[in-house]
Amino acid sequence: MILEFLRLALATALVLLPGRLISRAFGQRSASATLAWAFAAIFVAWAIVFVVHGTIWLALAILAAIGVGAAFARKPVPLRPEGSYALLGFSLLFGLVLWMVSDAVVGDALFHMGRVRRMLEFGDLHLR
Repeated sequence: MILEFLRLALATALVLLPGRLISRAFGQRSASATLAWAFAAIFVAWAIVFVVHGTIWLALAILAAIGVGAAFARKPVPLRPEGSYALLGFSLLFGLVLWMVSDAVVGDALFHMGRVRRMLEFGDLHLR
């Protein structure tokens, strides 16, 4: 159970990382800028995947390329780690507690979980 939580936390961090790098490249340090740029990067990646009928691996490669490009374009900004580590620790602990007390998946959520599993297992799904 804890391993699944850590995998989900790592996957979330990896998807948000390009947005963080882009927002830092533009000198924006807020969490909202990180989230907005992450959604923009995800939109670009999935738009390209749908246009070329690619797979999820192409989307991950595009997100990685966007992140690397933003890391090279980044302006140096002084760090302020006073509360960020405490907030990160609290967030991880809170997420772990929520994960442990969550109830079994029932109802409509089973349909959505099955749909996601099919999309992951059948990599050749496309809009053609």
